[in-house]
Amino acid sequence: AVQAVEGNGTITVAVEEMGDKIQVTVADDGCGIPEDARDRIFEAFYTTKERGYGTGLGLNISQRIVHQHGGVIWCESHDGQTLFKVELPKPAML
Repeated sequence: AVQAVEGNGTITVAVEEMGDKIQVTVADDGCGIPEDARDRIFEAFYTTKERGYGTGLGLNISQRIVHQHGGVIWCESHDGQTLFKVELPKPAML
C-alpha cells in the first residue's frame, strides 16, 4: 500500500468482528492494480514492479500464512482504490 500511494495518499486499516471470524481490511487510494494482473498477484514470483524492486513473493507468502490459519485473503481493486481483505477464524479465547 505504501508503494501504491507513492507517499501522497491515504492508507486505512480496519478490523471488524464478523460472527466467528475477524476481518482485517487494508485500503489505499493509490493507482490500483491493473485488471490483467489481478488474477496473478498471489502467484509466486509474479510482480508488476520494475526489476530490482520486488521479488513477487510477499503476497504469495501472505496467502500461505493466512491459509495455514484457516483464513482467506482477497483483493478488490479499481482506479483510485485497492482493498486487501483477510478473514481469519476467531480464536477460541475471544
